[in-house]
Amino acid sequence: MRGLFLLGLQHTRTAFHAVLSCTLCFAQAFASFAAALAVQPLHTEALVACAAVYKTSGQLLKAVSTLETAVAAAPSDATVQQAYAAALNALGEWNAALVLLHMQC
Repeated sequence: MRGLFLLGLQHTRTAFHAVLSCTLCFAQAFASFAAALAVQPLHTEALVACAAVYKTSGQLLKAVSTLETAVAAAPSDATVQQAYAAALNALGEWNAALVLLHMQC
């Protein structure tokens, strides 16, 4: 029984370190995107990539907001539109996501 407890404790520590590592990776990614966007605030590739990190880290509202900026900067860019639709879908805004995807066809 003690062996199972220790195994569980080890997995918990491993999971904690993985989360900490991911948090540091997210922080580094955000810092890089912030630096790029400080130079060129409407750089759509940086905005889409930053939104992907927001989405991956569970910050869906920030992802959608960032993608709204990208859509305003490049309204006809299919990559931006698809990323925006995916973020809306993740947020539960299925109708808005479907409208965007339908406009792509």
